[in-house]
Amino acid sequence: MRKKAKKIMSKRDELVNITNDDELLFMDPARFDAAIVGYVEGIGRADVVCYDRVKVLEILMEDGMDYDEAEEYYSFNVVGAYMGEKTPVFLTNL
Repeated sequence: MRKKAKKIMSKRDELVNITNDDELLFMDPARFDAAIVGYVEGIGRADVVCYDRVKVLEILMEDGMDYDEAEEYYSFNVVGAYMGEKTPVFLTNL
C-alpha cells in the first residue's frame, strides 16, 4: 500500500488554519513569508501575523538594497504601514 504524500502548507495557510482567521493580513509580495515567525494574540485584540525584523531586512538586501537603504525602507514602508487592527507586527529577537 502506498502512502499519500503529505501536502506541505505554506506559512500563510498554516496560520489561517491555526487561528481559524482567514482575514489575517500578510506582507506582500509573498517572498516575505520566509520571515514569518508566527502570530501574536492577546486579550482584547485581534490575532496578528508576526515577522522577524532581521529576516525582513535580509530579504530587502537580497533585493539589492544596502543595509541603510533596507533599514530606511523598513522604517517607513513596512513598520510605518498601518492597515488597521490586524496590521502585522515585527519581532526584534534579543
